[in-house]
Amino acid sequence: MSWCLAALSALLWGWFCWRLGGRFGWLAVAFGLGALSIYPTHVLIHLEDVIPGLAETGDLVGDAIYFIFGVGLREEAAKLLCFLPLLPWLARRRVQGEALIYGAAVGLGFAAIENVGYFEGGALGTTLARFLTANFLHMALTAVGAAVWKSGCQKWKGNTALLTINMAIKKAMDGISREGVPSAATRCARSAILR
Repeated sequence: MSWCLAALSALLWGWFCWRLGGRFGWLAVAFGLGALSIYPTHVLIHLEDVIPGLAETGDLVGDAIYFIFGVGLREEAAKLLCFLPLLPWLARRRVQGEALIYGAAVGLGFAAIENVGYFEGGALGTTLARFLTANFLHMALTAVGAAVWKSGCQKWKGNTALLTINMAIKKAMDGISREGVPSAATRCARSAILR
């Protein structure tokens, strides 16, 4: 069942990318590269194990650091790494907006594979939250990162800040979709009151 739900979501969002002007064959390649980005993500997970203090703690500040610089950084880095093979083709074409479309397809490939795991083991609330938010968020954040890379990074400081904001937004949404909105809001309020 989880594969069906993940596939349905991927098909609907893939259709969206196609309607934006993406070429079907290249969308499929980008989606496949995104699905493959799960592997470098897992390599980075194992590398993070050697970084002391980079783990989920239950503390709001500690978890924010972990989810932004641990989970967020590894996922965004892996997706952008798998986007790299598309850059020479996109650079030759010089068509406005294509990096966004194909970057979104890479993000969708990652989200589709990641969702299968969440859908299999998650509660209904987690499944619904991820179904409604995770695909779009992975697509949007990877699309922005891909466009930044394609632009040649002429304004490196601004682009670095933009990618950092991307990671923070993504991980905030992960926390909400993992715990549910009421639970995440309660946790934030409790942490703010107890400090």
